Amino acid sequence: ACKNLNPDTSHLKVTYPKKPTPNPCVHPVTPVPGESSWSGAEYSAWKDLVQPVKACTTTTTTTTTQAPVAPACTNFATQDTNTKKAWALKCKELPADTQFVKVIMGSIVDYFKPRAGKSFCDMLTSFTQHVWSSDGISWFQPDYYGNHLGGCAAWWPKRNGHGQRKYLSFWGQGNGKWCCVMSDTSGSNWHQDGKMLACS
Repeated sequence: ACKNLNPDTSHLKVTYPKKPTPNPCVHPVTPVPGESSWSGAEYSAWKDLVQPVKACTTTTTTTTTQAPVAPACTNFATQDTNTKKAWALKCKELPADTQFVKVIMGSIVDYFKPRAGKSFCDMLTSFTQHVWSSDGISWFQPDYYGNHLGGCAAWWPKRNGHGQRKYLSFWGQGNGKWCCVMSDTSGSNWHQDGKMLACS
């Protein structure tokens, strides 16, 4: 509605100047910074104080990404440690900077570490306090077995895309030594030889 109003402004005595005519554009602009005549044109008497224009430079930063350092693993235990009582003593020898343990039986390699909030002694004397990995990087909580030490419920590896074997490695509290397989396709049995390494 206001746009349609035509108010009387004669009493205000407003004098509207003429719109100035813009200066024509000069193209290309010359001189420009960097040209020898620019300092004289812009600074006149002070041109001798103007520092020479430096050429633009490009700085290339190279970032080198180092590959992750593989954990150092040292021998810690063998199949001769295979009862809860024995592990309750043996676990105290584990180096303080241990990140996980590596269990090797034949061609089978398993990695174990305690569940959140649990210690290695809790893990090594139990069948429900560990998480498992095939590479020491990606970790999974398996379905647990009803007893023994470590391991998992029957066929958990195969059902979850971790090979063909029936069980993860048990480190004791069974029928002697460790269980269960020396290769991905061999049958499950106790009395298996193996070793456990502490990795930090």
